[in-house]
Amino acid sequence: MKILYFSTAIAISETFIYELSKGLSTKNDVTHIVAEDPFYKEGINYKVIDFEISKKIVFYLSYLLESRGHKILYKLRKKKACKNLYSEINKNDVVYIDYGTTAVRILPELVKLKKAFVVHFHGFDITSELKNNSYKIDLKTIFKEASFIVAASYHIKRLLVINGCDSSKIKVIRLGLNSSNKCLNLTWEEKKYDFVFVGRLTPKKNPIALIYAFYECFLKRPNSNLQIIGGGDLLQECKDLCLKLGIEKNVVFRGALDNKYVLDILNQSRIYVQHSVTPITGDQEGFAISIAEAASLKLPVVSTFHNGIPENVIHNKSGILVKEYDYEEMGKKMLYLVNNKEIANEMGEYGRKHILNLCSNENRIVEIENLLTTAISE
Repeated sequence: MKILYFSTAIAISETFIYELSKGLSTKNDVTHIVAEDPFYKEGINYKVIDFEISKKIVFYLSYLLESRGHKILYKLRKKKACKNLYSEINKNDVVYIDYGTTAVRILPELVKLKKAFVVHFHGFDITSELKNNSYKIDLKTIFKEASFIVAASYHIKRLLVINGCDSSKIKVIRLGLNSSNKCLNLTWEEKKYDFVFVGRLTPKKNPIALIYAFYECFLKRPNSNLQIIGGGDLLQECKDLCLKLGIEKNVVFRGALDNKYVLDILNQSRIYVQHSVTPITGDQEGFAISIAEAASLKLPVVSTFHNGIPENVIHNKSGILVKEYDYEEMGKKMLYLVNNKEIANEMGEYGRKHILNLCSNENRIVEIENLLTTAISE
């Protein structure tokens, strides 16, 4: 089977894209198209093809012409992607696309060539991006023409159905965890870090609320520490807040790290924390893969009732969930777990069993491979 895998990038945080591409390549002829050199590349056949619009034009259209410019930019992106990817689309049997926002770029060519394709929706592409009317119109065509739609959670599936997708086309397939991610089984006392968070510092991850939650815990337990792994637009604001609260020595910002280093820090941490919310833009998490990876390494999780998180964190069994923006309650739960290692360890054990059963990378590869085979035959 000749598969065209299309994603704008394979970024440092997108191990789920890399692992799927590599897994599909073991039995199939896969060409992975990206617009920039991928961060992870071993074992995959990729091509870097320029289908992006120059930053100068993006700035001019987005910021100077505002809404009219956004419409022009949307059309330009589709036109350039269709032109530059035509031959790749044409010579493959089926196309697999990560993100609805990526799929619309080559949608006209997919329809024109009557090519079988499958689209994986992740979160923002079925939440905040719906403010773009041109995108909403194209979504109707995607829902009609795609062979299958993949969602990583039942929450995402519900959003897809509400926005017009036929439920029978949607397949819930969890993001996979690499079976090589080994749990070091360090004792509570052997672990160096109390709390850890992994993810981009963006409004939907709300690291500001997380820092305030940690501060609530810190007031009762001044020797506590928090490791923050990731970069993003809110990095400086987070650092400034730590200085303001006087916890700059207790909160360590490690920046964006390769997955192998992330796993090492997770293994040396006691509790995973993440305060995901729906910000004013409407953007939402899809599946929260970092939470799943932490749970697979026996870390209990303190997080929020947000999107698909309650599907991979079982409240009061594998972790504790609080309402979005309720940083005071989150701080209390963080303090509770760090002061009760037996309960934290029990939750960690339960979470590992649950998440490994839910998120098998091997099963994900097989399920998506079957979808692509069926898409071609139909």
